[in-house]
Amino acid sequence: MKRFLFCVAVILIVAMAGCSKKDAEEIQETPDFSDYYLLGFDFGGAGFGEPIDTAAARVVICTDHTVQVSMPHMDGSMLLGDYEVRGTLTLTDEQYSAIENLVDRDRLWNLDVDETEIMDGVSRGLVFYDDDLNAVAYYGGFVSDSDEEFWTIYRGVLGNVPVNEINDIRIIWLTESYAKYYGDDRYADLSNPEGQMQIIYRNDYKWIARGPEMKDWYANYAVTDFDGDGFFEICVCKTYNNGPSSIISIYEVTEEGIMTEFDTGSIEDYPDLVIDHYTEPIGYVRDDEGNCFYHVCNIVDNGIEGAEHRYGVMYFENNTLHFDEITEEEYNDTQEEVTLGWFSDISIANIQDSYNSFVNGA
Repeated sequence: MKRFLFCVAVILIVAMAGCSKKDAEEIQETPDFSDYYLLGFDFGGAGFGEPIDTAAARVVICTDHTVQVSMPHMDGSMLLGDYEVRGTLTLTDEQYSAIENLVDRDRLWNLDVDETEIMDGVSRGLVFYDDDLNAVAYYGGFVSDSDEEFWTIYRGVLGNVPVNEINDIRIIWLTESYAKYYGDDRYADLSNPEGQMQIIYRNDYKWIARGPEMKDWYANYAVTDFDGDGFFEICVCKTYNNGPSSIISIYEVTEEGIMTEFDTGSIEDYPDLVIDHYTEPIGYVRDDEGNCFYHVCNIVDNGIEGAEHRYGVMYFENNTLHFDEITEEEYNDTQEEVTLGWFSDISIANIQDSYNSFVNGA
């Protein structure tokens, strides 16, 4: 009898040794997924630097169509604590339905992805939870570009959540955390130029001009305070084939420490601010209330007939950019000048130099 039991044990051991890791996973029971927490993912976070910089937002999509955005507790040291909900956003019915239709937790939790051979890039994936918000499964990893199903699902999820608002929550946390760590207001006091420049730098994903639509276009950037309210803007000027004609976008730091875009939708011909390779000062006048009106040129390409100079006054009202046509005589009638410090390489030093150029004309 003992010999029989020994033989059975040997057979079982051999059978288990021949079982792959994947086979073992396939016979596991499906996790007990939460009825409230549909899925989650990490958002943001630098690949290197201080723990504050590398901390990602934990984003959890719930079945009541809300999105919980959490960041680590920060007590003033670089030791980060447990995640705390910092903001709750709401999805539309269409957004939630699109995500729900993409994600089949019962199938994805045990599905392998095609991973890159060198796992030194960025790990991306979706997290599935139980009712206590404990992670019970993960779909993703260092995923290869060849895994079309993963990228369709992952990008489909991110494409249906308010990523700008999620990033704003993380940026506010970063600002507060650095203020606690340094024990002063140089990152939180927005009356301090350094604090505003950090906000611009950390929100670069909002204003950097990139992507396939930038083919044959060139982008230059300048720090400004066109509306004179003390909150800096980043002016983005895109020129086609590096010619004089351009399109501009402007983003401003807000009192909350985030950035918002000015409305330029009603403008048909944009003022051409990048002229003679960044050295032309812009003349302006002030009204009795101190509002600034900038006299700028608009170069219109008339093809074989050459370029035509048109003149206009650029001003800002209620976060909206206006550009009204004026005569050449009016264009030349200005009181003061300002020089924009254009740059193309994104760095905190270039942002600082651009700010100094606008303020000091240097």
